[in-house]
Amino acid sequence: MDRYMDLQGKHLDYALNGKVMLCTGVVLFILLLTVLCFHSYVRILFRDIRRRHMRRRAQRLLSISTAGTTSSTTGASKGLDSSVIRTIPTIVYTTKASYFPPLECAVCLSEFEDDEKARVLPT
Repeated sequence: MDRYMDLQGKHLDYALNGKVMLCTGVVLFILLLTVLCFHSYVRILFRDIRRRHMRRRAQRLLSISTAGTTSSTTGASKGLDSSVIRTIPTIVYTTKASYFPPLECAVCLSEFEDDEKARVLPT
């Protein structure tokens, strides 16, 4: 008879453990679902705030750039004076006189060709 009670007691323990595991699984699933919903809500909320911030920033930058163009057109011209440009030395590039690999233009990033004129910028 003692063996029957032990078997039935264990049977009741297994049933109780199964119910605890099922409840734990359901609670974890609901918790995970709640976290995902909260995460989505926060993403949508911050996306709207970020869009508003970017829109304001773009408008501010646009107003700054338009204010800068109106003053620069009435002010001095852009770039160096032509007299300063004429003082920069000019060379004719040839691969025969150069012991180095072909040089590249710092402005257009293309290689110099034979008999091409270039200005040597000071260091």
